[in-house]
Amino acid sequence: MRILVLDGNENQSVAAVRSLAAAGHTVLVGADSSWSKAGWSRAASGSFIYPAPQQAMQEFVARIVAEVQKQSGTLVLPMTERTTIPLSTYREEIFAAGGQLVLPPHETVLRAFDKQQTTDLAASLGIAVPRTTLISTAAEAQQFASTGYYPIVLKPRSSEEVSVDGRVLSTGVCTPASSGCAAHRVRKRVARERHARGQDTRGFVEDPAGFAMAWRGDG
Repeated sequence: MRILVLDGNENQSVAAVRSLAAAGHTVLVGADSSWSKAGWSRAASGSFIYPAPQQAMQEFVARIVAEVQKQSGTLVLPMTERTTIPLSTYREEIFAAGGQLVLPPHETVLRAFDKQQTTDLAASLGIAVPRTTLISTAAEAQQFASTGYYPIVLKPRSSEEVSVDGRVLSTGVCTPASSGCAAHRVRKRVARERHARGQDTRGFVEDPAGFAMAWRGDG
């Protein structure tokens, strides 16, 4: 089988290329750069470059479609959220070109990438999860900084999301115009308050639009 492994600079892509090639498949590696770790693997039969989905999602999909059209039945394996989301969104274009994807319905893909929904599902099944609060605005972030329990871990609700102009955005990017800069403000506020109490603080702030705070405490 001809297989396209995307996200060539990810370690999981290197492992996938080696395993698939060892199983007798023809594996080509795609990446948004001219050089990739998986593309340099001796197990790769070739490599190609695609537009970064963070900058041009539809152009990215069109490039994958063009590669799929070279041989009907080609299997496409996106290895990260930033490539899975656009290919899931436009999966019919891959299918129309004769390609294959191993993905559940798009709604299920989005739920699987949503940490809040994953936490809620685990809790509904009786699985113990850390107490979690979803922060969506700067005001909520500031309020939590004063009233929350510590230590806390800050994580984005989803690692990637699709913008209104059709780009895949990493929730680790914070711009002055985004509400997510509250993440930086709450980190500083938490650090100040913990320092005043003579306690240690370890927080990880990654997202621009909303983040979940998980903590352990008695309150």
